[in-house]
Amino acid sequence: MLAIRNNIKCYEKLNKTVEGNEAVAVQIETSFGHLLIASIYIPPNIKLHHELFGQIYDLDNDCLILGDLNASLQYMGSKKTNAKGLQLQQVLYEGYLQCIDNVLTTYIRNNYEEKIDWILASQPTITFINNVETQAPFGLKEDHKPLTFNLDMSAEKKPQSPRISFNFKLA
Repeated sequence: MLAIRNNIKCYEKLNKTVEGNEAVAVQIETSFGHLLIASIYIPPNIKLHHELFGQIYDLDNDCLILGDLNASLQYMGSKKTNAKGLQLQQVLYEGYLQCIDNVLTTYIRNNYEEKIDWILASQPTITFINNVETQAPFGLKEDHKPLTFNLDMSAEKKPQSPRISFNFKLA
């Protein structure tokens, strides 16, 4: 899921599924230029499609990629490393994306918690991300905790609708 505030101007740049990897990306205008924001979902039994991350980066090399990758990577805060974590590690080794380094668990089931949801970004975007937190599930799958964060960039606001009515008093 990708949610952008109503008052922020954005344009869909990508909406596709590649070998089971589901991705949607929008571009917003910021005070620094364009920023591409992408959300990726990779089901548990599907391989991480390495090239999809490169395709997103090629759309705009100033990008932010978020999602439920179902990847565990111990050196980045997960309790263990799984096969998909090793695939994510290969994406990170390419060097064009970096990962927010934290130990926040995003998945919980039967008293087991793990970090499987990720925030990846290019430079300099990653330096503008702060206050990363998990939230209580709000109507989503009960086993995932949504990630929230602040992105200290000013986005271009949509112009007000020309249909705004004004209430003038008669003189």
